[in-house]
Amino acid sequence: MDSCEEGKGIRTLSTVCEAAETAGIHMVPNNPVQVLRFSEAINGNVRLLELNPEVEKSLKQGDRVVIRGLASDEAILCTESKSFEVKVVETSNTMLLCRDIQTPGKEAFTASQSAGGGLIRQEVCGSACSYLELRPCRGHLSRLAEVLSEHQYAGPETEPDNFVAGYTFRDLLDLVQGSEDELWTGLKRCKACCIDGFWRLLSADYFEQAFDRIVQSLAEKDWPIYEVPVDECCELLTDLLPRVIIEHCLTCYGKKNDNGATYCLDEELVSQFYAGYLLRRVAKFNYAEFMEVWQQTVPLGITVALEMLKGIALHDLTARPPVVWHFPANSLPYDVSPRFNALFQERTKWTLSDLRPYIEDLATPQQPLEAILLKHTRSTMDVTGQKLYNSRHPL
Repeated sequence: MDSCEEGKGIRTLSTVCEAAETAGIHMVPNNPVQVLRFSEAINGNVRLLELNPEVEKSLKQGDRVVIRGLASDEAILCTESKSFEVKVVETSNTMLLCRDIQTPGKEAFTASQSAGGGLIRQEVCGSACSYLELRPCRGHLSRLAEVLSEHQYAGPETEPDNFVAGYTFRDLLDLVQGSEDELWTGLKRCKACCIDGFWRLLSADYFEQAFDRIVQSLAEKDWPIYEVPVDECCELLTDLLPRVIIEHCLTCYGKKNDNGATYCLDEELVSQFYAGYLLRRVAKFNYAEFMEVWQQTVPLGITVALEMLKGIALHDLTARPPVVWHFPANSLPYDVSPRFNALFQERTKWTLSDLRPYIEDLATPQQPLEAILLKHTRSTMDVTGQKLYNSRHPL
């Protein structure tokens, strides 16, 4: 048999052992030897994807794993909760691909061992000189605010008859590059509202008027801010605001209580709303005057404090007179580099306490805040010994 196979140019176990001995390769007794033969129709267009534990787990659980992006975008692979950049990694050697290569533990390998070894013939059906590597990243949601701004909602009376506009959640998944969890977070960050199945931004004026009217109703009915009855509130304002808008406002500035029938408004979020309401209309506000007007504007029982302005406004107490101005975090670019450019164009030097509210959402387990600061900023000390951060790159 061996001589017939040798005559046909097919390797036998003896010829393989001789070749291994010549090459100085130690053959493990009783282990099978796999001999490769190239297919006549070898496929060189195969793409290999290196799975990391998170993606492998998602695939095994039957979860959705999708590559998202437009034709002009760099590919982003998304599970239901995480996003990964897809990068091509070149290899120094060509990889040969077989359909059923045998490794220790597989049935055919074990059976061959039990039989005392032998040859297992494999056909090379493909080859590859590169593979796709997955690198954890933040979802690319910079397009989200832009597409949501196309159809802003300003009340039912402004909507044409039979008007359908906006994007469903699935539509947005096709337009942005992020996981479902990241998209939900992005929608919450920009305070988007789902109206008749479509996600839309409320116009700034309409949003302010709606929530201010809700807060006024609390005073009229003597409802405490920590127990706002949603059904009664909707009934009271039925001629002014749709129920979906009332519940959206209460969700943005509070949370539903365990009883499911009332909302608890967050004092700091309510205070920040009124701070933005006052500051949005002026370039800069005299600090002392602002603090006085701000305190008069918030609901009775809430005490405003300078710390509440973090992430929505900046102040300069060294100016004469001291001033405060609107600078909300949710208006900044989503991506890291444009975000830092916008921050350092607004202010050349920052303390960490002032900077943190504007960048803390950029941090990931793979890239903590300290690493982001090291990459995009330089730090110096002022005369008082306080650390200040300025741009590492020219603006």
